[in-house]
Amino acid sequence: MELSSSNWKRCEICTELKSSKEMFRNKERCVHSICTDCIVKHINAKIEDKVAKIKCPNWFNCEQVLDLHTCQKIIPKSLFVKWCDLLCSLAIPPNKRSYCPNKKCLELVINECGGIVKRSECPKCKQLYCFQCNLPWPECNNCQRFEKDDKMFKKLAASKRWIKCPTCNYYVERTDAGLIFAINVGRS
Repeated sequence: MELSSSNWKRCEICTELKSSKEMFRNKERCVHSICTDCIVKHINAKIEDKVAKIKCPNWFNCEQVLDLHTCQKIIPKSLFVKWCDLLCSLAIPPNKRSYCPNKKCLELVINECGGIVKRSECPKCKQLYCFQCNLPWPECNNCQRFEKDDKMFKKLAASKRWIKCPTCNYYVERTDAGLIFAINVGRS
């Protein structure tokens, strides 16, 4: 084995001598000599730590992010799926996503229509569940209670002739003196 040959390189992480075919190339983002074994271990560790934006493991000299599609060729499919799921879940705000409560499914469900979604159907297993609390639909008591409380509040607001403030959306009450007081019970 000839050390000076361009066919062999030393990995900057494990320091083992590897053939050129065993070295990782980060789609011309950086040129660090890191073997594919070390890259796979690095990606696995970062995914376990819930890090989606994975940088080159040469943290002293490099700020480059690993190319997802280049890495797809060298990592196991299950790890690639985990990485994609993590990227997706972190890209979508928490109030716009939920997970199917079915333990055999756990599908990520995205609120694409906007607004407040209550009853939702998992696109994968077709189970009905509450988008807000991630419980199977018949077991969801909190959201149904809030819906009942909301209806009661609106009924009270109508009977007291409270109106919604166009600026803050709180219900307000006009007094005899013409002053307006906000009803601090809540917005609706």
